[in-house]
Amino acid sequence: MKRFIKNATLYALIFLVTLSFLAYAGFHLARHKILQNFPETENIILGDSNSQRAVDDAKLNSTKNFSSTAENYRLSYYKLLFIHKHNTELKRVILSFSPQNLFFAFPNNHRHSYSALIILDPSDYKAYYSGHLTIKRYFYFLKYGLNHVINFVFGNEMELGGFLKINSKEQQFYEWHSAFCLELEKGLITKMSEEQIHYLNLIIEYCQNQNIALNLLVTPKHKILFEDSSYHAEDFFNFYNQYYGHIPIINFSDLQINEAEFQDPMHLNELGAEKLTQKLSEILD
Repeated sequence: MKRFIKNATLYALIFLVTLSFLAYAGFHLARHKILQNFPETENIILGDSNSQRAVDDAKLNSTKNFSSTAENYRLSYYKLLFIHKHNTELKRVILSFSPQNLFFAFPNNHRHSYSALIILDPSDYKAYYSGHLTIKRYFYFLKYGLNHVINFVFGNEMELGGFLKINSKEQQFYEWHSAFCLELEKGLITKMSEEQIHYLNLIIEYCQNQNIALNLLVTPKHKILFEDSSYHAEDFFNFYNQYYGHIPIINFSDLQINEAEFQDPMHLNELGAEKLTQKLSEILD
């Protein structure tokens, strides 16, 4: 029996080591494929699902949207380093900036390692994960790495983020708002994330040192969200005015968006994105 357990353990370890090797190779294959056609662009957009669903970069000149769902500023910072290293034309960074980025983001949420391990150099692993290496994240590593291998073999597209077009018929309005606000009230969040602020400051410092213009982008939210005290909109704008007022802000919180142009109170659908993209185009041009 002991011999059986010993052999089973050995085979399981060999299996996991083999999968880990394949997954790690998958991230390198993804990086290689992404760099083959890496865009030379003057403007990039970084951020979470707010900017991902709001800015159609195909309708903007020399602009690429690299936003991804649930992206925190830690990932945005390392994306910026990677993108600038391979895009020497970069002149402007537009960064998603709203209350959820400071109050409700999950700084240690590394589910989106499909991007992280593509953009990170091995020397960055320790700083990026900051000791938050768990069994759960190991299985995410396997999942995304093996998925990259499959995508590479079948010639599927690989990217670091991008505009996500939401069909105007896919509305989750009042159900989403009720559930979100319930979570806010249960969470009793009263202060901003120190880690998010730390990486926001690193982004600001990097742009300043590299002579890259930085704009903070506030996307429209439905009034029922801004009027909810648990969303901390007032605290957020007060914080910006006090500490970041020197950073130019593109504030679309007052952009006239009707309910049919929202996917939910926080995100725009294709109709709202078309309107916001047009306004952003006028600013950038």
